[in-house]
Amino acid sequence: MAKIVFGLGIMISVALLAIAITAGPPSSAVEAHAASVTNHDCSMREVALDQGYGISRKIVRKVCPIAE
Repeated sequence: MAKIVFGLGIMISVALLAIAITAGPPSSAVEAHAASVTNHDCSMREVALDQGYGISRKIVRKVCPIAE
């Protein structure tokens, strides 16, 4: 019985490790997207972030006009 519990514990921990590794977005995709913005008409503006709970916070973010 102890071998079965030990084996299941190993299998579950390996599965959780695999989920943790594959679930996150790759950091290179975020960097590539940020580097692809070459519009020089961008400016730093204060933007409100509303998370849907009636609580907002403001951050300063680079805002670029929409390309048409």
